Amino acid sequence: SPPAKKSRQDESESDRIVLRVENPSKLDENGVWSETKIIGGFPWKLHACARETDVTRLFVSLHCSKSIDTNVWFADTSFKLVKDNSEIQMVEHRFDFLSDHVEIDPGDLGNQDKTIVIEAREITVKEDNSNRFRLRSSFDPFVSTKMSDGILVVEEKKIYVSKQLLSLHSPFFHTLFYGDFKESKESEIKLEDVKLDDFVLFLKMIYRTAEPLTACTVDALLKLADQFDVKILLDDIEIRLIQSTEFPLSLKLRLATQYNLITLKDVVMTKMSSTQDILDIKRSDDFDGIPEEIKVELFEKYARLCKCGR
Repeated sequence: SPPAKKSRQDESESDRIVLRVENPSKLDENGVWSETKIIGGFPWKLHACARETDVTRLFVSLHCSKSIDTNVWFADTSFKLVKDNSEIQMVEHRFDFLSDHVEIDPGDLGNQDKTIVIEAREITVKEDNSNRFRLRSSFDPFVSTKMSDGILVVEEKKIYVSKQLLSLHSPFFHTLFYGDFKESKESEIKLEDVKLDDFVLFLKMIYRTAEPLTACTVDALLKLADQFDVKILLDDIEIRLIQSTEFPLSLKLRLATQYNLITLKDVVMTKMSSTQDILDIKRSDDFDGIPEEIKVELFEKYARLCKCGR
């Protein structure tokens, strides 16, 4: 027998995402996320947050997570943003690997004790091109292949690596694998004081199979790139931080000073164009990790901006 036709309710459910914001008064900059849903061949999710600069308003963004699968992609999309069953805005936007989300300001938080329901309805990808893009190569460090000729042990787990590839990018690993040391002759080499999950992400960055940077991963990746002296990775992360608008200036400034990312530091200092920008950094969790000499620079810039009335 032929398959049953979808009801109108089924169809409306299939092209929308729902995000329930419980306890809006407790919403912060980290915000809350909806579940990810595949629509038109692309993965979508909603995000809602408040901001320290304006805790009375709700900020909502729709994200496309295609960068998990491929490096270069785009999706010309339209959708309707709805708050508590009231349409806020009809949006047309090109999501791509350079800008994977669009932000909408749906207004005041209103009654902050009442749950707010945010919906992205009628999500339509204008052309089903989700399968046209080159998929990212895969790399499983827990599986031995013809390419792997070395074994590193991290937190009791065996990691299969290419000695030549790691040695090409890291003087540390070149010495570890090919130097005149006892470890160089061992079939398995144990790495101390390294977290397994962080090291796997680090390897995937070197093997060019990593997912996009996030605020949760960038710190650990920079730490390992610095620890193992992988200059190409430090450069790559610095470029991504400079280009990205998703990381707050406070985080960028702390990382720039902590890992000597000189260009990133200059870019951040230039982008601080108002006293509010500097106050936001001072109120952030990253401020304590910023060196005293940089805090002096911030104070001096704050004083100059005050004189200019900015």
